[in-house]
Amino acid sequence: MSEKEHYDVCIIGAGTFGSAAAYHLSKLAPELSVILIGPGEPSRDEEGSRGDGREVFGCHYDEGRVTRVIATLHREQVLAYRSTKQYRILEQESGLEIYKEC
Repeated sequence: MSEKEHYDVCIIGAGTFGSAAAYHLSKLAPELSVILIGPGEPSRDEEGSRGDGREVFGCHYDEGRVTRVIATLHREQVLAYRSTKQYRILEQESGLEIYKEC
């Protein structure tokens, strides 16, 4: 965490939408300082736990993310397909593997 005391934009919530908002804002307006506030992911030592004794559930910690590109509405299929193509760009920028096709 930075020691900076002033930020131009503060985004509360480091989930899917908050992270996306911070990412896109930093790309669209690099002159702004942006801080993203939310809980960190558990360390490897805390695997299976959020650090507070509760089990990790869902896909919040990127262990069980399911991506689908089949939907009832055509526009939803198109958007889902385009989203999966963006994963490779995020991998290149972050250096992290975030998507593996099965």
